[in-house]
Amino acid sequence: FEPVDKGLSQHRVKGKRNLEVSNEEYKKMDLKALYLDRMKRKIESRDPKQYKSFKFGGSEVKIREITGLSIGSHVWGCALSLCDFILNNKECFEKKTVLELGSGCGLVCILLKSLVPSCRILATDKDVKLLRENCELNNIVIDEYDSGIMIEQLDWELGRESQGELFKHFDFIIGSD
Repeated sequence: FEPVDKGLSQHRVKGKRNLEVSNEEYKKMDLKALYLDRMKRKIESRDPKQYKSFKFGGSEVKIREITGLSIGSHVWGCALSLCDFILNNKECFEKKTVLELGSGCGLVCILLKSLVPSCRILATDKDVKLLRENCELNNIVIDEYDSGIMIEQLDWELGRESQGELFKHFDFIIGSD
């Protein structure tokens, strides 16, 4: 949403065929609803076969992202740094248990499981739908703690007490961004 001129007498609303409206009409518009409608259309129109490919050493991880929707729906720079650390220190994770907080779209946990199949991973996030999709895209077994990645929804606003036995014991707790 951007002003057409400096006087703000007209506004151009992106996503609505650059509809020009007056100040009065602009103030009445539900801009959040327009934004959410635009994001919904963006999600619905995305090609399910479209993904980004991330290469670390000889490993490739395919990740679907939905930029602009939420914090956890795309790859952040810190996740790439954590992946580099894992690549260079993979022997540390052999036969270890790992809890990833805020897994987002799953780049870190998918790479870790690909590089170190013997590690046991519990990946968490508030919304795990994209995480599950990306595990499937990379042929990672889901919800089998020994052979794949366990995925649990974790809402930090609910507090630890409501999460049950989730935080028993882990050799490593990782997170990025």
